[in-house]
Amino acid sequence: MNYFKKTGFGGGGFNLLGPFAVLGVVALTVLAGVFVVSDDSDAADVGTQFTVGDLIYEVTADGEVEVAEATSTSITGGVVIPATVSDGTNTYEVTSIGDSAFSGCKSLTSITIPDSVTSIGFYTFSGCTSLTSITIPDGVRSIYENTFYGCKSLTSITIPDSVTSIRSYAFSGCSGLTSITIPDSVK
Repeated sequence: MNYFKKTGFGGGGFNLLGPFAVLGVVALTVLAGVFVVSDDSDAADVGTQFTVGDLIYEVTADGEVEVAEATSTSITGGVVIPATVSDGTNTYEVTSIGDSAFSGCKSLTSITIPDSVTSIGFYTFSGCTSLTSITIPDGVRSIYENTFYGCKSLTSITIPDSVTSIRSYAFSGCSGLTSITIPDSVK
């Protein structure tokens, strides 16, 4: 354990409490003669996963999580992803949907994604053969490879102006797709 962890403030600060900064203790950091108070004793580490309902979330940054995966590919009907979610201690903003998060959820019919989501991963909805409806929020910037691969029940989709790139095979195998609106922002 590094008891004198260097802080990220221009390299000028050190945690002086070291092993005494245990749960519930507020750590003081000295920065060029200024005391900064921080309490991150309850914050979950990046990579920590927790389950709420049918979804598994993973902490990706301070105060942010992604939908890592569905708890089962047997999800039926519609799923509404909340803008924020709590692990019982902390509340996080949902900012992304991970690679293959809903892959193979054959009975998933619709998904509502909050405006807080800016990234939807590779193969996220691949094999969701019953998916008929999805709303992509304005904050999403890219649609990655095979995101909707094999979503044969998807008939139409509107891509928001925030999207600047649609990667290879994003809609491959979407045999029911009859209408897609792609904004001028896509290069």
